[in-house]
Amino acid sequence: SMVVSVVWVFSLARCAAEVMKSHWRATGQLWATMREIIARGRLVTMVVVTLLQTHFTLSLPCSTRDQEVSSTSSSIYERSNGASAQAYKPDAPVKTSICDIGSDAAAMQRHRVAGWRMYRRSSSPVPVISITGRIHRCEVHEAETSTCASTMVSASNQDLSDNNSVSVEAWQARPDGTYSSLRPTFDEGDCRATIVPSSDGKFYVETLAPGSVGMFSGIGPNGMDLPPFGAPTINFLLQAEGALPLLANIEVLSDKGTSGKNDSSAEVSSWNMDAEGNVSIEVDFFLSPRKQAIHEDGKDESLENIMCPTIVYGLPKSFFTQPITVCAPSLLNFFEL
Repeated sequence: SMVVSVVWVFSLARCAAEVMKSHWRATGQLWATMREIIARGRLVTMVVVTLLQTHFTLSLPCSTRDQEVSSTSSSIYERSNGASAQAYKPDAPVKTSICDIGSDAAAMQRHRVAGWRMYRRSSSPVPVISITGRIHRCEVHEAETSTCASTMVSASNQDLSDNNSVSVEAWQARPDGTYSSLRPTFDEGDCRATIVPSSDGKFYVETLAPGSVGMFSGIGPNGMDLPPFGAPTINFLLQAEGALPLLANIEVLSDKGTSGKNDSSAEVSSWNMDAEGNVSIEVDFFLSPRKQAIHEDGKDESLENIMCPTIVYGLPKSFFTQPITVCAPSLLNFFEL
């Protein structure tokens, strides 16, 4: 009977082990299926949101996009005529170039730019963009809401003598039309830079020409993007003591200038292309004086309060203009952007 009992217990244990093995195998298959569903759901969500963004952008009348904006407007995006900071990533390293020009990787890159909105052509070598920036402080009277360029006052040594009081950050898509990773510690400084202006409010920076980004704004999964494609732009964020933050998207491969034709915050004053396709640009940036705190509720003017003015983040208007890294960093745990 002892032998029978041992055999019975052994058989029972073996049966239980087989049942548990089958259970864990089924659970593993279930988790694999769920991960696939979630991954596909993320992609579908991104496509839907992108289509909504494209619809809202293309349906706006020209008079709305190009209207002059009051320099005292509370939103940094309203003052820049709808410029986007979606791919912004704070704490870029101090550099004299945005994309590194002399590296071996840069020499091997191809330039993908849209000749028309539905197609990007690829070419090599990538043009070099040289940008000379001039920072101005503006005087705007109480009753004035016109462009501050009309009352522009050049920056003086007294205004901008302390380099720490003026912050210039620049970022752009790589020549292939993709942005470097938005996640912390990934691709640090890749086509992103903090620029230190001189005491007279000027700076000079070189970079490789950015590529055209499409519906996924250059941050799609595995570099995927879809038409329509836009003009290659370089993005600037300027902050100075006593001035309202300034955001500008500069089109660099045409003489059209800023993203908004009547944009009062930045203006391309000179644009030249040489025989090799390299471009030299001079840009004037106009800093409007701060008359009152951006937030009347007494909140600190932190980067989040400046860049994330909407209460609910995620609608097309906020998702495609406000920076994910600042306004919704938790998304980076789910999307490998």
